[in-house]
Amino acid sequence: MQSLSHVIHRASDTVGTWTDNLQASYEERKSKVKEFVQVWMKVQVKHHMQILVDRIPPYLKEKLHDPYMPACVKRFLHRTIDSIWPDVRHEIMWEVSVMIDGDQKAYDEGQGHVPEQCCLLAFFRHRLFPYDKGIWECLRDPAFVVVNILCYVPVYGIWAWMFLLIFLIIDKRDEYQLVYFILSFKGCQFFSWGIIKGLAGFVQYFACVTFPNLNDLVKFRRLLFRPTPVPGPTSDPTSGPSRCMTNGPGMAESYPILVASWLLPLVLVWICMILLPYSEEKGRSKLKTLRDSEDETAPNANNADGTQSNATRGAKFTAGGYLRRMLIFDLVVFVLCVGLLCVIVWTQPHTGNNSQLSSLYNATDDNWQVKQTFYCCQFIYGLFSIVFVPFNLPFLQVVLTHTVPTAYDKQGRCCKFKGADPPEPDKEEEEFQRGSSRLLSKIKGDNFMSYLETTMAGGSVSLQEMQTNIRSRANNLTSKPENQEEATV
Repeated sequence: MQSLSHVIHRASDTVGTWTDNLQASYEERKSKVKEFVQVWMKVQVKHHMQILVDRIPPYLKEKLHDPYMPACVKRFLHRTIDSIWPDVRHEIMWEVSVMIDGDQKAYDEGQGHVPEQCCLLAFFRHRLFPYDKGIWECLRDPAFVVVNILCYVPVYGIWAWMFLLIFLIIDKRDEYQLVYFILSFKGCQFFSWGIIKGLAGFVQYFACVTFPNLNDLVKFRRLLFRPTPVPGPTSDPTSGPSRCMTNGPGMAESYPILVASWLLPLVLVWICMILLPYSEEKGRSKLKTLRDSEDETAPNANNADGTQSNATRGAKFTAGGYLRRMLIFDLVVFVLCVGLLCVIVWTQPHTGNNSQLSSLYNATDDNWQVKQTFYCCQFIYGLFSIVFVPFNLPFLQVVLTHTVPTAYDKQGRCCKFKGADPPEPDKEEEEFQRGSSRLLSKIKGDNFMSYLETTMAGGSVSLQEMQTNIRSRANNLTSKPENQEEATV
């Protein structure tokens, strides 16, 4: 009996082990099938989205076609669409990949390993560049408003010191932060030097040429109320148009401060440009499976059929995108402005023991031509910064630079920009949507099974019958709660 019970016990253990192994094998195969189906669906969705997206350029060209359009205009439009489309396509497909295969959990786990910054740096980073606030909430912060206003003040070098402060605050290992610093500086340069300085200089010239000096008004008032006028005209070298030599644009500020405030931000911009190739995208989302099959972030990514590499061949994937070309153009304009300043200094009459070119960095009030020419060069250089204005537009900034917006959390860590929290859903609306979804699923499920059984039995279902059945079922389902409420009352 003991041997029989022992055999039965061993048999039951063997059957249990076999059952457990079978269940584990089943679960493993189930997970593999599920993973395969998910990957297959994602690849198919992405492939069909690529087909739809690739149809956009021909559609745009067709809609812009006009039989009376000049050939040169038509070629310009087509070349513009063909040149910018690879960058637009790359960003669209990346957003599609994140939408169908984003892995927020992996990104959050990676952020958890980033060390926290010091209290002072974290305070200023989160106050000036918060990751969880919108622009309207930031405008309620006095520190945010004051710093952004001072960035547009072009006098006494205030805006240069503000950008130096921002440069010391930002994370210089993140690509977007470096790009954002360059673009914000160039945008402020266009408005502060190009617009504000231009208007201020025009008003100063108009005032010193047209209106009399205050000293002349005081003297005229004294002569008017004297009983005996003083014979003979009075001459003052500071009156009339000659007053622009002392009160013209750029004469009220210290020249070394003007030169330092002009050169310091430019040096910081080129430091950021040098650091761009060594930066990383800390705001780039993580993908689950598509990063292995089709990595949209890689510049040399090739699909099995080669369509992706051909479509994105013209895209600018280097750090900063097209920003490097614009900065080279900006450097050329800067050299031309400095050359203009040197020509003006060289052609001015010179007296004294100092060299003629010493007035470039140490101009006095007597060198009013140099100071006002320097003011004009700043104005011209600021106007040419308009080429950076399209880079500051949200959609074009992403397309032209291929960077992902980042900001800072309360610990001072650079992370993906989240923005303001969406409003909390209304409970009544949420219940209504939940009930509507259940209603639709119930209607679709019942009708589908009944129509399927009829079709498999050899019958046919008309469209009018389906519509009538759907309406009747919907009315019955929606009337049940009312009848139940009446019954309970």
